[in-house]
Amino acid sequence: MLHHVSDEISSYMKEFQRILKPNGTIIVMEPCLCKKKPLCNRFMKWYNGEYIRNEEEYIRLFRDHNYDCKVIKRFRKCFLYHELFFSVKPKSL
Repeated sequence: MLHHVSDEISSYMKEFQRILKPNGTIIVMEPCLCKKKPLCNRFMKWYNGEYIRNEEEYIRLFRDHNYDCKVIKRFRKCFLYHELFFSVKPKSL
């Protein structure tokens, strides 16, 4: 659902931390833009919305809100659709 939310996402990040159990992990699977795939990116933005991010942007989004991130897998569906599968945990205080 993150690809439907603008960069004004701080309230979501706070809510994730509020509802997550101690030592809990969030598993994220999002469509992902690829720098070397402009045709795929155009299709994905048309098909999924304007807030699809590339891998670095997703990771930075969480790190900027005090989360540790770990990419689990990058993969492609069909020919034009790329996804990123990663986990995030709030950093210990």
